[in-house]
Amino acid sequence: ADDKQVLRNQPSGEASRKTHQRRAGEARTKLIATAQDASRRKASTDLGDSSFCREFSFLKRPINYVITFTGVVFTSVQILYNVSLADHAIGQGLPKWQAALLFTSSGAGDIIGRLASGQLSDRKLCHRRDVMATGHAVMAASLLALVYARSAVLLGLCTALFGLASGSLIILFSVVTVEYLGLETLPLAFSFQSLVCGLAALPRPLLIGYYRDGLGSYAGMYVLLASACLVTSLMWAAECFLKRRATTKPRNTDDAANEVCT
Repeated sequence: ADDKQVLRNQPSGEASRKTHQRRAGEARTKLIATAQDASRRKASTDLGDSSFCREFSFLKRPINYVITFTGVVFTSVQILYNVSLADHAIGQGLPKWQAALLFTSSGAGDIIGRLASGQLSDRKLCHRRDVMATGHAVMAASLLALVYARSAVLLGLCTALFGLASGSLIILFSVVTVEYLGLETLPLAFSFQSLVCGLAALPRPLLIGYYRDGLGSYAGMYVLLASACLVTSLMWAAECFLKRRATTKPRNTDDAANEVCT
């Protein structure tokens, strides 16, 4: 009412000018508020997209597929080895009670491997990737030795060696995943690896039946598993070489720069 009274007392030209200025100010305020809301929505969308991309960024890393392939090979070898060991030992001429003792030998090696692997990596005596490469090479050698071993002593040594290698590897998968892919992507990376390992487990019964019932021996299966372990070992050996090359190159560059300065 006071504003209307003031407007009546003022000339009509000045009143219309002030009304126009007030409306222009209100329109400007609405425009600024709309722009701020749009920027907030865009920032929220960008934040969601960046978070989504960051969580699935491990799919772009080649090392993720190396770790996944390693997990598939390791789980397949472990399961097929445990399922077929006693039957293979009986086929090699051992009595049942001696064939059962091979699992004790393998378990003893597994315990030693778990303890030794953690000590080596925690004390920085070697890198975890070195253990991965060496462990799979030892597994390949022990699987090949199982094919040609005939006595209980040799089979016991082979199983102890296999247990030592598998025990040193089984504790490293989660640590290696965090080391290469980061803690932020660990849940999704583990889910991806578990999915691939589960799908790869489907043909295992057919594989066991083919070698046991079709060929009558597990020798061919052990050779196949040893080949897979050897390929995995070579992959990690290549990773060790690339890492060592990447760390020595900056040192050589710094040394060359120091020589130029002197």
